[in-house]
Amino acid sequence: LSTCFNKAILAANESGMNQDEIESHRDEMIKSAAEISFSLIKDSALLMKRTYNLWTVLEILQEYMKVSDMKSDHRIEAGNNHVFIIQHELGENWSLFTKVLLNLIFENLASVTPEVNTTPNTIIAKVTL
Repeated sequence: LSTCFNKAILAANESGMNQDEIESHRDEMIKSAAEISFSLIKDSALLMKRTYNLWTVLEILQEYMKVSDMKSDHRIEAGNNHVFIIQHELGENWSLFTKVLLNLIFENLASVTPEVNTTPNTIIAKVTL
């Protein structure tokens, strides 16, 4: 997925698109990919866990990160404040994709909007559950 984004951006640069157009198209590709992934996660949860809720989805994501050699951490702080940290080496587009996907997960399965911050290699999501 990350390679696909990067190749599309490179092709857009080579065709002479300006940065605003490229970012707009990149954002749409990321949003579409996150929506498709969110839909596929439901099928995976039902197949693997026989149930579909926030916690099973988070378990599946954690398993995916583990087999993909990504580092992750989940901490519970005071007042049911959950902090999810994901570190990877896939670049800014993967971080942005993950941000959109986490927003979809928490908004749809927990009816809350997380605070998600990204760097090119890290995603930090904070949410009260």
